[in-house]
Amino acid sequence: MKILLLMLMAISISAKAQLSCASKITTTLNFTGGVQTFTVPAGITSITIKTRGATGGLAPSTGNFAGGGAIMEADYTVAPGQIVTILVGGWGINGNDFEAGGGGATGVYINGVLKLVAGGGGGEDNTGNGGNGQTVTSGSSSPVDDDNVCICSRPVNGLNGLGGTLGAGGNHGEFCAVCAEGGAGGGGLNSAGQGNGNMNAGRPGGQGNIAGAAGGLGSADDAVGVNGGWGWAGGGGADNRESGGGGGYSGGGGGPEGFNPGGGGSFSDLTGRTAFFSANGTSTLIASNGVVIICHNSTVPLILQSFSGKSAGNYNLIQWKTTDESNLDKFIIEKSVDGRSFFSIGEILPTNNNSGNTYEFRDNNLLNNPIFYYRLRIIELSSYEKLSAIINLRRNGQSEKITLYPNPAIENLLINSSSALKKIEILNMTGQIIYTNNAVNLTNSISVKAFSSGMYILKAYTDSEIILNRFIKQ
Repeated sequence: MKILLLMLMAISISAKAQLSCASKITTTLNFTGGVQTFTVPAGITSITIKTRGATGGLAPSTGNFAGGGAIMEADYTVAPGQIVTILVGGWGINGNDFEAGGGGATGVYINGVLKLVAGGGGGEDNTGNGGNGQTVTSGSSSPVDDDNVCICSRPVNGLNGLGGTLGAGGNHGEFCAVCAEGGAGGGGLNSAGQGNGNMNAGRPGGQGNIAGAAGGLGSADDAVGVNGGWGWAGGGGADNRESGGGGGYSGGGGGPEGFNPGGGGSFSDLTGRTAFFSANGTSTLIASNGVVIICHNSTVPLILQSFSGKSAGNYNLIQWKTTDESNLDKFIIEKSVDGRSFFSIGEILPTNNNSGNTYEFRDNNLLNNPIFYYRLRIIELSSYEKLSAIINLRRNGQSEKITLYPNPAIENLLINSSSALKKIEILNMTGQIIYTNNAVNLTNSISVKAFSSGMYILKAYTDSEIILNRFIKQ
């Protein structure tokens, strides 16, 4: 039943619309036990940040689940040169017997302002599962007991093992003054986790901090070394059969005897946020650290002033001219026979001349095909890359200056140009202008979904000429 529940939870999370890093430059930051930074590259004004808190630790003698770290993702508007500070949470230390430490929270700042916190999971307990990190700011608590009598090893009136709220750390598992033991609460934004201060109990996880926070220590008598995980906020330490709560924006409550520790809460700043996704943690049988993934569009500038080709009998000559070259690694010339599937046919090393340069490449391998397609893959020294426009070259002829694909078009029309364009216009067959774009590049995509079926004229303006092409909207 537990395995089935885990699978259903995983399916539920995967069905949601997580933010995508597909086709973007991606940096993955794993747990190091210290602060890490990322500098927003030149030309980048938006980044996607994907975070996950650490899981709690595992108690090897029990076979229950550790609490999973919460998932928090957001797109943020940024400026080049801004510093992103990353604190990846570490999992709670696995137990000696029937207890485990709580997981550390993962946190991210942009220019010193807290943007994301993904709460850590509670440690696996002898009586059951650690609580998962929560998408809400409050940490989760242990189950409560209706008993009004203050008895050690049992929660009373909902106070023991209570998760923090409003940035507070989670409570100690056994809160009564006469109780000497218990798993400690995870740290929160405004305070460390709560504990009774006894060395023979788990000690609280550290308070949320841009410099990072240590996990709480395990009890000195029978859970030595069963500590909470390091992170933006630390996880709580464990005591015998009593696990620590997860760190978070508000910490999770520690575990009392007979009840499970809670997971930490999470946070996402609304300022500058343009998209958002979150999911509670998923219980797990494999302890794991948190993670932060940052992705953004390519930073390679458009350095091509022109890209063209011509047939020269036994070979095709591909030519291009650049301006403002810097930090380039190589040009890769790619070829296709259908305009969709490309393969590399050679490389040219750039001069990295600030004033630019002129290059050419001979393709001597001409198959029995009436038309060939070419493009450049431009790669920076930093491994960022960008593709040029696509040109097509017919046998014994010049490359077409404007290529439209697909033609006929159904939803989108891709326009590839061998020269820089100043303006694009689309006219219907009566000569009426129905579309204008003055912000054009060598490669443009136009939505034609709303166009009526029929023939259209595309009118492209360069510095020296006007180029006309026809296409059909199905």
